[in-house]
Amino acid sequence: MEKIISMILLATTVFVFNDGVHGRASDRETQYVIDRKLKALNKPAVKTIMSEDGDTIDCVDIYKQPSLDHPALKNHTVQLRPSFDLTGKVDRINKSGQPVVNPELYGDNHTRLFAYWTADGYNNKGCFDLTCAGFINTNTNFTIGGTFHPISTTLGEQWQINIAINRDPQTGYWWFVYQNNVVGYWPASLFNSLKQSANLVEWGGEVYSQAVKKTPHARTAMGSGEMAYPLYGNARYIRNVKILDTSLQLKYPEWVGTWTDESSCYNAYNDLKDYEVPSFFFGGTPGRNADCQ
Repeated sequence: MEKIISMILLATTVFVFNDGVHGRASDRETQYVIDRKLKALNKPAVKTIMSEDGDTIDCVDIYKQPSLDHPALKNHTVQLRPSFDLTGKVDRINKSGQPVVNPELYGDNHTRLFAYWTADGYNNKGCFDLTCAGFINTNTNFTIGGTFHPISTTLGEQWQINIAINRDPQTGYWWFVYQNNVVGYWPASLFNSLKQSANLVEWGGEVYSQAVKKTPHARTAMGSGEMAYPLYGNARYIRNVKILDTSLQLKYPEWVGTWTDESSCYNAYNDLKDYEVPSFFFGGTPGRNADCQ
């Protein structure tokens, strides 16, 4: 029997936290902390490489990745590929995988492919990317948390990516698919109700600042910073959203609504008639406006 030897990639350009104070560590210090953590887990990097965007990438044995240390994954056998056909698969559940800019998490302003998961409503269980045990990475070419280019520009060329999250009917694992490439999965044992299905799907944007809902308001932009109404070429958008329902039919959701926490600063608009496929636009507050103070 042929033995499959593979490695996964761990992006390690991160912040180091000490006694509640955080800052960008030097490359040498960051690498030292990561190496020490990997050695403590008895999972030393097989190889370390530098990406074109300046990220330090540690390669570890796919069968010894830190996520397998999760208590719910004891004796877990890594599934290298899903049982379903990837053709035509799209988003299904309320985990997220998309462009994100997060200087505090990544230490820069690059747009990155991220995934976030939670098993208890954002309380204690869950995290971004591979910063805690849980998500099983199976792809040797993509790293969660890595940068990507090009990106869209206002009134310029618009770039889009295809994201899908699909439940494997045989194992119950939730697979994360990027541009029809399987990246990895969340094992069903991490969750409760999601072991069987999802009953809510959300698309949109999210910003965080300590000044949100305060005066003066945060200047944090969502997407391009434009409100939703300038539409294509200006606002950020998500299009061709579909779910796989209980009848296993791929379709546009039957019940769709829009909402925002602070409509004077951020808004959303779901366009069902002006484009070839339903298109959802959202964004806002490129430095506050007359109504967002």
